[in-house]
Amino acid sequence: MANEKTRRFLKEEFYGWRCNETVLGRYLNCCRDSVMDNEHFKKFKKNASYTPILEHVTKDQSNEYLQNILDQTPELAYEIEDKFSINDSIGGPTIMKYTLPNGQSLESSPTTIRYVKVLSDLMKLFGDLGGLKIVEIGGGYGGLATVIKQQFSFDHYYDVDLKWPGNLAKKYTSTLDIKNFTSITPGNLDKIGDVDLVISNYAFSECNLETREEYIDKILSKAKMGYITHNGDQQRRDETKSIIENYNGFEIYGYDGAKKHPIFIWNKTEEAKK
Repeated sequence: MANEKTRRFLKEEFYGWRCNETVLGRYLNCCRDSVMDNEHFKKFKKNASYTPILEHVTKDQSNEYLQNILDQTPELAYEIEDKFSINDSIGGPTIMKYTLPNGQSLESSPTTIRYVKVLSDLMKLFGDLGGLKIVEIGGGYGGLATVIKQQFSFDHYYDVDLKWPGNLAKKYTSTLDIKNFTSITPGNLDKIGDVDLVISNYAFSECNLETREEYIDKILSKAKMGYITHNGDQQRRDETKSIIENYNGFEIYGYDGAKKHPIFIWNKTEEAKK
């Protein structure tokens, strides 16, 4: 892994993503193969070159996310299989069985449950997401956008990612008929303009400081509302926090996972403040 001090915002490389380059190279190749070959596309979510980056939520983690959903927006928990399982219809994900408090059985991928948990948080914090211009930094294959779209009709959803993950997300969302979804590379951030809501679950925080500052300048600072799950060591968390803590209504909205990664949010609704 390249040293933090030498990892730069390289427009022809990985845009400052602090990831083991062998792991990252295999991931990008898998994304490319899944775009170019429909047989790869049918099963990419189980590919050993893909799962180190995405689709690695465990059963224990998903049970915690399911409980979060039940605590905040229980109606979503009972709709996972009927409404949100569209996200499990492509890519051959691992499906697990769960039991809801009323005894209802549920079959879902752990990752879809995590995406519904994020949706639950967003609804609790920001209310109705309909008609919003949303930007996700590091949108993977478009799974969160797909889940949100089942609940709200957003105005537009921008996925900021590297070329081949972005192309995979375009193929995935297009196949599922998710409208108003656009993938752009980090070199085209100026095309986005003002933002209603910015989301990033780990992708933003896994970049070096120079890249995070680029995203802050061109996306976060222009976003009316924000939801950033931030991993990394305390130094990296503090670097980000020192810049964005002056945003209106900035706070830490709980912690994600066993490692207690903070969720930085700002400008939640008045209803959420009660």
